[in-house]
Amino acid sequence: LQSILNLIGERNDTSMAVLIWSELAINCLHGESDPRCLIQLLNLFGSMQESFIKVLENNFPVDAMFEAASAYYPVQFTPPPNMAVPVTKDDLARALWKILSFTGYDDACTRAGRDTMFGLTLGIILDQLIPLPEDEPTTLQEEKDALIDLKRLMGISESLEEDKAMGADVITQDRIDPKALAQISAVLRSIHSKTAIQGATGAPGSVTPQQVSLLCRDLTSHIALTCEKQTQNRNYWHTFVNEGSKDLLQGKSTSSWSRPDIVFLSCIAGCGGTQSLKFVLDSSLSPLLQSLNETTLTKSEDDFSTARVASNATTALFGIAAFCAAVQTCGKRQPHGIVLTPHPLRGSESKIIGSIMQIWEQARNSASGADSPQVISAFASLRVAVVRAMETALMVLPQNLASEEIALVQGYLSDLCSISLDRDALSEQTAKEKPFISAVSRSLGIAVGACFEGDSSTSDQSHGDFLLLRLGAIRKQLLENIFPSLLHNLSSQYVQLVLAMACSQGKNAANVIAQTLMEAVVQQIKNEPQSPQIVEDMASVLTRGGANASEAFQKSDFLFKLRSILLPQRSSHVEENTRVSSLELPMTIEETATEEQETRQLAALLEPLLPLYTFYVSPSHMSELLVATTKVIPPLDSGDRKRLGILLPFLSTGLQHSASFADLKAEDVNELMSFLPELILSNMASTTKMYATSCLISFLSKKQDGNEECPCLALWETQVVRLTHRLSQETKESVAKKVKQRERFIATLKQAGETISFTGSIASAAIQRGGSSSQTADKLVRFLISLACTGKAEAVCSNGTFPIDFSTGPRALTAIQICSVSAFGGIMSSGPYAALWKQRLSFVAWQSILPARSATVKENSFGVIGASAFIVCCNNWKGMSTKMSSGLTDILLHGVSSRRDLPGSVRKILLSAVVKLLSLKTIAAEQNIPTIVTGVLLCYASTDKYGASDALACKLLALQALQTIPSVLSTRAPVVSVKPAVVSVLEQAMVEKNSLLRHAAVEVRNSWFVI
Repeated sequence: LQSILNLIGERNDTSMAVLIWSELAINCLHGESDPRCLIQLLNLFGSMQESFIKVLENNFPVDAMFEAASAYYPVQFTPPPNMAVPVTKDDLARALWKILSFTGYDDACTRAGRDTMFGLTLGIILDQLIPLPEDEPTTLQEEKDALIDLKRLMGISESLEEDKAMGADVITQDRIDPKALAQISAVLRSIHSKTAIQGATGAPGSVTPQQVSLLCRDLTSHIALTCEKQTQNRNYWHTFVNEGSKDLLQGKSTSSWSRPDIVFLSCIAGCGGTQSLKFVLDSSLSPLLQSLNETTLTKSEDDFSTARVASNATTALFGIAAFCAAVQTCGKRQPHGIVLTPHPLRGSESKIIGSIMQIWEQARNSASGADSPQVISAFASLRVAVVRAMETALMVLPQNLASEEIALVQGYLSDLCSISLDRDALSEQTAKEKPFISAVSRSLGIAVGACFEGDSSTSDQSHGDFLLLRLGAIRKQLLENIFPSLLHNLSSQYVQLVLAMACSQGKNAANVIAQTLMEAVVQQIKNEPQSPQIVEDMASVLTRGGANASEAFQKSDFLFKLRSILLPQRSSHVEENTRVSSLELPMTIEETATEEQETRQLAALLEPLLPLYTFYVSPSHMSELLVATTKVIPPLDSGDRKRLGILLPFLSTGLQHSASFADLKAEDVNELMSFLPELILSNMASTTKMYATSCLISFLSKKQDGNEECPCLALWETQVVRLTHRLSQETKESVAKKVKQRERFIATLKQAGETISFTGSIASAAIQRGGSSSQTADKLVRFLISLACTGKAEAVCSNGTFPIDFSTGPRALTAIQICSVSAFGGIMSSGPYAALWKQRLSFVAWQSILPARSATVKENSFGVIGASAFIVCCNNWKGMSTKMSSGLTDILLHGVSSRRDLPGSVRKILLSAVVKLLSLKTIAAEQNIPTIVTGVLLCYASTDKYGASDALACKLLALQALQTIPSVLSTRAPVVSVKPAVVSVLEQAMVEKNSLLRHAAVEVRNSWFVI
């Protein structure tokens, strides 16, 4: 283009030459169907419009350009397969829109009396939204695309920010006239009315009517606000809002209001500016109130008429709630310091409260004796609508009610409290009444929360937030009567919902409610130390209360108060540096068991509070927990161990949900990290060690100290390897000497199992660290797989090689193999790793399994079978090589068909892997259906030696495998021969004592019986 301009710039008839060339080029666009040529032409013309503006400002062929380009609007294109030059629909749409949205020649066209590109494009978009009767109706996707194009043409940002309208220069006489505004208003109303009633129906990923209706409302409110801001011509707002809304407002009777119309008008009122708010309230609120005042909810002989009256009242209440919410929204959208004066609802308070309360009194018991489902449903919806309308009104209305209306509000709040506390009514509620009870709990919670957020002297008068609820008499009732009544009935789930909603209203409310609940819990535990129920009730409130309640709990000293109540205190004269005076002798086995039980009870008491630490945890509170924990390490007595049992769960939960530890003191972190491995490998309570492991993994995975050496590898070599080596030697000696100290032998194996589990935890931390620590993860996985497969491994460390051998006795070998398989499974299944990591770990594990795999797969060890099963269950099957997937399949098929001595934990994961193989419709699985069926049936029948939990899990997995087989087979021939045996076993399973097994057996038998 620049070359063309340079070439013709030397001629005197430059403008004419460029015009002739432009018309010739534009003609090339007509009828072009090759997408590769079309995209080049569209890009060319988009650049041509910009380049020729200085030469053809007054005579550019806008009409011709639009006529040629508009033939391709909207873009409907699906790229053919194997296209040499890839062109997408989005590419074509962007290039086309660059042409249709260019308005650089519009001023000249307006002066010459010709059509502008803005007007032409606006017309084609409106035609797309409302096609002619003889044309095909537009789809939801086409309507959404056209609305987005209209939004872009009008200059509205893609984000549709609430506090920003389009540039006021878009709505000017030069760009768009009132007639076009009226057309836009009519089109938006029509599209909204059609889509709003259809809801959010639609296939996943497709455009829903709800999305289209929301776009209509956003566009309408933005245009209305811009028209209101247009100071040069006030007629724009009158045309778009006043005249445009007449169709919605004229002739509204008590039964002709529709929810889509109410939503449309409330959106204009809330987001279309103060003038639009006043217009909508003046024209809509009075008819709705009149509709309520004329409603009489008496049961007539005709159920349809009764339900229709209730439905009309519900719609009117919905409208009142929507318009009151619009007032609140409009107030919040005002610039800082700008207030709505006078209050838009001033003078209507008594009418609104009186009308709603009139319906409330009628609706509570009007349908109590109704039998018609239609009437019951209509009145259930009506009661919910009353509560929602009153909730919104109390949040918005100003504080100038008469004493009669104040008494009505107080009575209404008392009714809500009574409903929330009526245990008999709540226990007998039906499914249709649950939304009403939930609405009551929500509204009462908002009211209670509002009274804690301030009073009338401190309320935000500019936006009208909770003004009426902070009125003296109402606030006093909430604080002195309703709130104490709720506290006395804390065990009710609906009371918990009320208080949780109150906490969500603000930090002040959350602080007061949390502090009150914690004081009640402390007092209760003082009297009854084992009172888990009240802790669970408090945790339910604070967890539902969200981030405000969680922050309030963390800022309190509840944990430390609870610790002082539950645990004995040292004498005040004992300093921290003389803690050794409290040192106790090693505990006996009986004392260890007793302490384990007490620690479990303590953990069960505090466990409901842990979700409060899944929100944001402040650095200061994390530091407090860390310092308090370091003060009791190492634990010298039973009190110290129980203090760790209280602190470590909260510390570990907080660490898991913290992004980094930059705000924690390095010396405190290092001190705790140096002790945690010793604690994890000690004989402390298992719950304490579990949370200690979680803390250590968090530290290892997130702590970055600039040291190139992997801390995970150093920890494993210094803390785990030597201990595991020593334990293996002790086990070997015990087996060789046939020591009869059974308890010592069991304790040694238990400690060895814990070291192996700890190795899996360290590997998980190394994986989360990534980088150079990935080599550590590979090394530890190889170590675990070697132990799982053979019971033997060599730990190659920086200071030497340590042989580890637990294969000297069958009991020790079995125990170590099970622990190793479980540790590997924990790495594969519990870590938040990417799929690529799991593929890597699976490959590393498989390379270690290959040497240990028996030439005759029937002799494979527990570890080979279990590790292979975990690889199949936790990995992407398609990401494996053919050789690897074939080898794994052979191991699993022979494991399920030939091994009868598998431990319960191994058999569970084996059956899970078989189910996955069947569901993936692998060729090997389909070719071995008789073998699989026989093995699964034997697995089902040979679970007597397992515990109740393992036996139930194995039987359910076996049934799931049997149920999967008929649905994945391409032919029925492989199962015909085994069908009688399957049906026979399932007949016996149908008389199982466990109802879950019986139901599963019936479903499986039905799927096999029809083969």
